[in-house]
Formats: sequence, C-alpha cells, structure tokens
Amino acid sequence: MNTEDTIKVFVGCDPNNCDLEQMMVLDYSIHKHTSVPVEIVWMQLSRDPNSYWYSNPETGEGWNTTKWSTPFQAFAGQFQSTVNTLVVPSTWTLMSLF
Repeated sequence: MNTEDTIKVFVGCDPNNCDLEQMMVLDYSIHKHTSVPVEIVWMQLSRDPNSYWYSNPETGEGWNTTKWSTPFQAFAGQFQSTVNTLVVPSTWTLMSLF
C-alpha cells in the first residue's frame, strides 16, 4: 500500500451516543498505532435528513431499521467492496483487535 493512501475505517455505533467513550478510545488507538492516514467513519443513525445515515421510523424515510438486530447492522454491507476499507459492526468488535 502506498503511504499516501488513506485507510477508511467504518465503525457501527449507537445512535444515542451510548458509545462515546469507546469511540474516543478507538479513535485515539487507531491514530496512535497507525503510520498511514486513517479516516474513521462512524456509522451512526441520524435524524438529520441531509445525513447519509438518516432514519425516521415514524415517517418511513431514510434507512428502514425495523428488522435490524442492532442500530447499525445493515450498514456494514454498504462498504465492503471499497479499497483500503475496514468495516466493523461495532466499537466493541474493533476494540478487541487492539
């Protein structure tokens, strides 16, 4: 891999910010132990209609999460074909790698 390449890490996280502490630790750990540029994309449902992660169950707009077992379950499949991408289902899963 070229050292100029940016690695994208997509991480599923709770939409109610219950994972904030784990997110901060994960962000710190990744950047501390990586010698190439890293971009972390938090896969977190949003109520903002302009967000890619938008979901409004009341109106049926955006992501339909009614059959998801976690608030980010189906996000991972959206990015797996991207080059230099690591997709993990949750902050807990990725933290167990360090």
